[in-house]
Amino acid sequence: MAIYFLAAANDYLGNAASNSNDGRDPAGFDLSGASYDDTGHADGDYRIESSGAFSGYTWESGDLIYIDGGTGITVGLYEIAEKVSNDVIRLTASAGSDASDLSSSSGPFATLNYALKDGGTGNTMSAGDELRVMNDGSHEIDNEITTSGMDGTSTDRVLVRGVDDRGVPFTDEMDRTNRVEIRCAASTFTGTYMLKADNVRWTWQGLKFNCHDSGGTDRANRAAVIGLSGWGSIWMNCEFENGSSGDMVYVYYYDQIVYCDFHDNTDGSGCNMSSGNGGRFYFCRFYDNNKNGLDANATSSNSGWVMGCEFFRNGSGSTHAGLKFNNAGENNVVVAVNCVMYDNYTDGMRVSGELNRGNGLIYNCSFVGNGQDGSSGYGLRMQSTDYPETWGHGRLIDFNHFHNNYDDEAYAEPGGAIDVAGINDGAIGQNNQTGDPSFADADNGDFTPGSSSPLIQNGLGGFNIGTGVHAAGGSGGAGRLVNGGLVS
Repeated sequence: MAIYFLAAANDYLGNAASNSNDGRDPAGFDLSGASYDDTGHADGDYRIESSGAFSGYTWESGDLIYIDGGTGITVGLYEIAEKVSNDVIRLTASAGSDASDLSSSSGPFATLNYALKDGGTGNTMSAGDELRVMNDGSHEIDNEITTSGMDGTSTDRVLVRGVDDRGVPFTDEMDRTNRVEIRCAASTFTGTYMLKADNVRWTWQGLKFNCHDSGGTDRANRAAVIGLSGWGSIWMNCEFENGSSGDMVYVYYYDQIVYCDFHDNTDGSGCNMSSGNGGRFYFCRFYDNNKNGLDANATSSNSGWVMGCEFFRNGSGSTHAGLKFNNAGENNVVVAVNCVMYDNYTDGMRVSGELNRGNGLIYNCSFVGNGQDGSSGYGLRMQSTDYPETWGHGRLIDFNHFHNNYDDEAYAEPGGAIDVAGINDGAIGQNNQTGDPSFADADNGDFTPGSSSPLIQNGLGGFNIGTGVHAAGGSGGAGRLVNGGLVS
């Protein structure tokens, strides 16, 4: 199991990142002929000495160095405790016994294409390996990256994650500000997608995929395809933005999407859950997309889980919604729990099709101000010729909140529109809430409810309704589900 590094330009000693490097070291110290001493010092005081080798080193405790050779030295990645002088650095852990004639690794890779072995050339990732993408400048890709054939296992996943500019993991890896940006290269980018991630059991974390180049020009039409034939991957605290043709991200088999953002796609949906047993979305945000926030374009055996997510300002046409379960088939599972649908062009959430052998769970959600821009729309639209009589035995649509949606608060066939007075007549439940939710700053995406909000403790099990990612502790927490309600 190996750790590799990717730098945007130089390592932190100022040496150029290069695909001819081995990628093992974020610094690239030259230790040729250095001596190592692990005796006669206090615990943790293990010294590497080489004349003038560290004169350009100006960073701090916790920096990393990879030692790849030397008699009696355990090959591996070590933390630097301090620079003692231009000739000496001190490590925080023993690398073996006294030795001399050390060598070093040659520094980080230069391009993501090479680091992920795009097109069959470059680095080979295997189960248990990790690629650290350093936050040291603009990472640009020249062409569509396809990853395949480098699968993880149930015990050893392949990890690709953003880290700070020294190669060290962020202290709070679920903070949305701790994302390393990857852009398309100006004029030279070729391809439809930035990334086709077709692997089994990978984890992607702390990355931001921007379909523009550094000058803001459209380059890639779409950001990513996730799990086209691979499956079981996890995406954590990632961001996808500025798609320009078609749905920006496609999600396929059994992938989990946690704390990710999908926004500003100018020609399609933020994300499309396409076919098979699709994605599970937790604490994600979908906003400012031209069509749907999330289009769960279901087939007869699909299932979609959407929990603690926020959908706002999506859509530009009469069939669009913040969250759309389209063509739901008879074996489907439709789950939307503790979500917020706010100010979407037409509907907050729309479900069409049949679920006569499937399950429909829509509870603890808040539907506010939908349909205003399109002069038409509902908070929740159940558009199915057989709803609710033939829905599955696991159906629960209740304990939701509705306020200020344009046409009426909801719509459910065959009865039609449901206004505030009829919100608890049984068509969509008997325990729903209405009234101003007192969001902290909804127009800027802060849906934290005020202390007197009808969302407080009126959900299923006495939990809050529709608090979205803010039920997960704001921008930095992960949250958890307890008895069907989200708590921090």
